[in-house]
Amino acid sequence: MSGSTAVPWWHRHPPGEWFAEYLRDLPPGRVDLIDGVVYVTPQNEWHSTLNRLLLNALSALCPEDLHVTHEKSLAIGPKTRPEPDLIVTRVEPFIADPDRSVVMPSDVLLAVETVSPESEDRDRATKKALYAQVGIPHMWLVERGEDRRPFVRVLTLSEGAYREAGVFTDQLTVPLPFPITVDLAAITPRF
Repeated sequence: MSGSTAVPWWHRHPPGEWFAEYLRDLPPGRVDLIDGVVYVTPQNEWHSTLNRLLLNALSALCPEDLHVTHEKSLAIGPKTRPEPDLIVTRVEPFIADPDRSVVMPSDVLLAVETVSPESEDRDRATKKALYAQVGIPHMWLVERGEDRRPFVRVLTLSEGAYREAGVFTDQLTVPLPFPITVDLAAITPRF
């Protein structure tokens, strides 16, 4: 048998740096574009399950003028399009265009990153700095404790940088971006 199998273009690095326009042609999956570098981060089952449970918990509490979503990248620049695990955004852009997969940072009130071993530095430092730079008022870093239960580090933007507003281990209770109370034990994956 002879012949060659065409290699999808995304298996080859494009000439120079990656740009946001290339992302639309990638196969589905979690992709961060940061300063022209593409990061594909696998999500283990604990990470995926926790994000789904947290998305459901926040959606149940979310007021009608806001929207909780995931799998949306932030249009920060032509070579920078990070994808938070979850975001709380104004609902108007989704009413105007329900098919949107890219969100303007000015519409985002909260970015949530569930930290995994493959993305620790990127979530805790790089993305944190990017989100502060574009003025996202709130950020959460959700981490896995030694007992497999999540804990949440709540950060609030102040004078261009995030300040820690609290670390929550049992019950997450915050007034902003809307009144939120989540029992962290209830959203702990069972594995």
